[in-house]
Amino acid sequence: MEYYVDKVFSEVDFADRGFEIAEYEQCQFKSCNFSGQTLNGAVFTDCGFENCDFSMVSIQGTAFREASFKDCKLLGMRFDRCNPFLLSFRFDQCLLDLASFFECKIKATSFISCQLKEADFTGADLTQALFKNTDLTHAIFDQTNLGKADLSTAFHFSIDPQKNKLSKTRFSNNNISGLVDHLDIIID
Repeated sequence: MEYYVDKVFSEVDFADRGFEIAEYEQCQFKSCNFSGQTLNGAVFTDCGFENCDFSMVSIQGTAFREASFKDCKLLGMRFDRCNPFLLSFRFDQCLLDLASFFECKIKATSFISCQLKEADFTGADLTQALFKNTDLTHAIFDQTNLGKADLSTAFHFSIDPQKNKLSKTRFSNNNISGLVDHLDIIID
């Protein structure tokens, strides 16, 4: 497998030329189009992705280790199919609608100003995760560990405290209704 370190990929349309499955370390991908590509088995260590499109991308066995995504489109990404070894990333201003984090162990993951509509966090370990100014409309939380997570500025979530671990989880007075909306009560 080819190995790239400290390389910058700028405005590359991988949809046209194809993506090389390789190990990438401390590489930067700026305004790249990965749509429709197969990234299966690629390894990204300490890599940054900025303004990239990952529509309809296959990531079976792909390793993301300390990867950062900023202003990226990651609709329907199946992170649950990634290589779980040292799986870690952070997201800033990303579109992650319909993404799956099913049973992912992603402690201390940051979601900053992201949109996670209908994302699936079933069985995920999100201990100490940060959901800052993040839209969680219809996101699924079931048997999810949110211990010490910060949802104080998150919005449009619905989390059943009886079906999820919420030990020392942070909420605010503005969004606390997301913990009781399953009870079919009205809060004024």
